[in-house]
Amino acid sequence: MVFKETIKDKDRAPVPLDDAPQVLRQKTPEPIEPDQRLLCFDRCLETLAPESRLLILEYYEGEGRRKIDHRHDLAERLHIPLNALRIRVHRIRVSLEQCIQQCLGQLQVSK
Repeated sequence: MVFKETIKDKDRAPVPLDDAPQVLRQKTPEPIEPDQRLLCFDRCLETLAPESRLLILEYYEGEGRRKIDHRHDLAERLHIPLNALRIRVHRIRVSLEQCIQQCLGQLQVSK
């Protein structure tokens, strides 16, 4: 067991950057230009009613526990149960996804 622990300790030891594997030393990738899906997303987002657009963007804001708390606050602010908020956002998302699929289909045809 002691032998296994010494092996683990060697794996955890800091490695000088020059000795690091090539994969770890790669440059940061160049920014990627927006693809067609992102362009369609932006177009479709603008077609939504202003309150729906704000709701969907605000619903997906944050990360982890902060996101959960934010959704609870959002439901309270709208004076609706959390489940009703989820249903509302789901319906908006479905219409947004359909719009994006339609937009992508039109872009495929126009090529």
